[in-house]
Amino acid sequence: LDSVYFQQNSFDAIDAAVSPERQRYVFNVILTILASNFTFKDKDEGRSYFNRLRQKFLDFNGVEWKSERFVALEKEISNMVAERSSGLDKAAEKILA
Repeated sequence: LDSVYFQQNSFDAIDAAVSPERQRYVFNVILTILASNFTFKDKDEGRSYFNRLRQKFLDFNGVEWKSERFVALEKEISNMVAERSSGLDKAAEKILA
């Protein structure tokens, strides 16, 4: 959460000042990921996966809100999560409801 949401890039014209609407939207995307179950064969595989996902979010944060590139990166993120996630954690699902 910290490295993809709280730490905005002040040198990036888009990421430096984000609208409240976008902040809420992206936070909900991240919250759903944080509430998901993931299984990896070992720590290195998990670290590698989340580093790639983090980079996708950094790219995502630097593109114009609702642009074609924004939509494309969101789909890439969604696909990455869908490939590795086994769904929402039951306790987290109750909180998100």
